[in-house]
Amino acid sequence: MYLKLIMNILIRLMVIFTSLFLLSCGIFEPRDSEEPLRPVPWEPNPIHREQIISNLKNSYLFSENGNNYNKIFTDDFVFHFANQDISEQGTPTTLDLTQESEMILNLHKDLGYFNQQIFIDTLSTISGQADVFDNTSATLYRSYYIRIENRSKNRADTGIFQGKAEFYLIQDNESFWKIKSWKDYRTTNNETWGLLKNDFTF
Repeated sequence: MYLKLIMNILIRLMVIFTSLFLLSCGIFEPRDSEEPLRPVPWEPNPIHREQIISNLKNSYLFSENGNNYNKIFTDDFVFHFANQDISEQGTPTTLDLTQESEMILNLHKDLGYFNQQIFIDTLSTISGQADVFDNTSATLYRSYYIRIENRSKNRADTGIFQGKAEFYLIQDNESFWKIKSWKDYRTTNNETWGLLKNDFTF
């Protein structure tokens, strides 16, 4: 009789101590949501001119930004191919916003399919060619160097695109910067950004 009573008391004490232990560990408390493994850089409200250039670059580097790409540009945006590409490679003279938006989606789709990755190694200011700007518009001159490589160990088929870009920016009604015009220039024997676009547009 006493043995059974003692066993019941011991069992109840074990249940109480176990409950207290579990509560002290906080396993029943809600956990904070986990941060994404790789936050994708994007500035939704570009109030500085360089932020729109960063968004442009990050649209190419991160496929997740493909659907944001058209937000960089005005509705009447125009891309102008380099004169040499028009005469020697038979590219069109311009792309409009719809074609530009389709291009970036095609690019990321094809790069993923062929296990390739794009790198924009430089998109930098040009010595001796200063940017021109006022309160609501700006013309930015940038040299660029772009690579497309396989993600595999074999890097033999790297594609290089190099040249100069001229961006004409304006501010919209909310004072956010957008690109209205983008002119491409060939500066080396390497293919241009325009030829890269052309491959994924037509």
